Amino acid sequence: MQPVDFIKDGVSAMFLGIGGDDREPKDAITILIAQHRQADALFAEIEGAADRAVRQKERTLGALIELLLLHADLEEKLFYPEAKAIDPKLVLESVEEHAAVKMLLRKLIGADARDEAFPAKVKVVKELVQRHAREEEAQLFPPCKERMSDELLDELGAKMLARIAAQGARETAAAPRRQPALKVAAKRATGKKRTRH
Repeated sequence: MQPVDFIKDGVSAMFLGIGGDDREPKDAITILIAQHRQADALFAEIEGAADRAVRQKERTLGALIELLLLHADLEEKLFYPEAKAIDPKLVLESVEEHAAVKMLLRKLIGADARDEAFPAKVKVVKELVQRHAREEEAQLFPPCKERMSDELLDELGAKMLARIAAQGARETAAAPRRQPALKVAAKRATGKKRTRH
């Protein structure tokens, strides 16, 4: 599924590659890591797009913003409360890193891909997100995988999949098929429509 389809169809389980096959992620950590890889792919798509591919970059950026906001929500509301018992310091640092990413994402919502500062803005977000993801995957997820039961990880995963599906249904119902991706992201992040000057 292309990022533009992600916006048209909402934040769906299909975006994560979660379908009817036997490889579908079921536990919380697998789902979160899949989202990390999806973010990597979207950053690469933005960076690899031709300079003149303004709409493509903006649509991909919209998909990236939606993914990162959803990912932060899943971690903060579902995973971190359980992980806090295992590594409270790292969880608190992760929440602060999320706050920094969200602040940068608010600035990107109105970004024009033709602006010469656009690549720099995307790069700063990419570096912060990727450092955060590496830290989680190396320092937080392994002890959580070891100390949380498979049942708890599967239960958290099921809750995550339900939120992903619900978000997808809301986005599909709320966003007309032709609405630009950044407008969808702007509505979600600020509750307002984005206007271009």
